[in-house]
Amino acid sequence: MGSKAKTYKNARREVLARLCEIRDSVAWLRNGFTVASTVYESYMATYTEQHTGIERTYENSKPRPRRYEEYPENNPQTWGALYAEADRLTALASSLREFAAVQYRETVARNAAR
Repeated sequence: MGSKAKTYKNARREVLARLCEIRDSVAWLRNGFTVASTVYESYMATYTEQHTGIERTYENSKPRPRRYEEYPENNPQTWGALYAEADRLTALASSLREFAAVQYRETVARNAAR
């Protein structure tokens, strides 16, 4: 089954939907490149309860500097995903530009007919 494109009642809602898609994609891309310089490594630690003498194990974490290969700009897949998404956004922006040109012409003609 093919996916069915959503149709809108008016041009304004169409534009808003396309702009929201662009905004969300750009936010996703920005988040992919926004990383902290430290990461947290988990480790198992033990402690002995003071009054009962029972030894308990728990999981803890400690910060460490991010390694070279953990930064997104050092991963070729990150650049491939960015390239593909930039192509998709370029096509979406081009279709939005064409939609705006059509709406401009139709609006001028509709206003002139009044």
